[in-house]
Amino acid sequence: PDVTAVKAQPHTLHLRSGSAAVRYTPDFAIERAAPSGDGRRTTIVEVKPEVFAGEPEQAQRLRLVAAAYDHVGLAFMLATDTWIHGGC
Repeated sequence: PDVTAVKAQPHTLHLRSGSAAVRYTPDFAIERAAPSGDGRRTTIVEVKPEVFAGEPEQAQRLRLVAAAYDHVGLAFMLATDTWIHGGC
């Protein structure tokens, strides 16, 4: 897909997980001229070391964030250091 824009830390989400307030700022937003295979034009990208992404608290937070983006029609992608160094 043709990438038309890459935005660093494009916004901050304010979410709730039970009684806890959760703030989340993604690393990047990638916008395309045409939808990707899932029909979405924008993908929100979080870059994180795999060792941290697998921690239970972090994994729960990322699931919450992914669900919030899915709810508004945006794709969410976790790019770990292992994935990046593995050649994507």
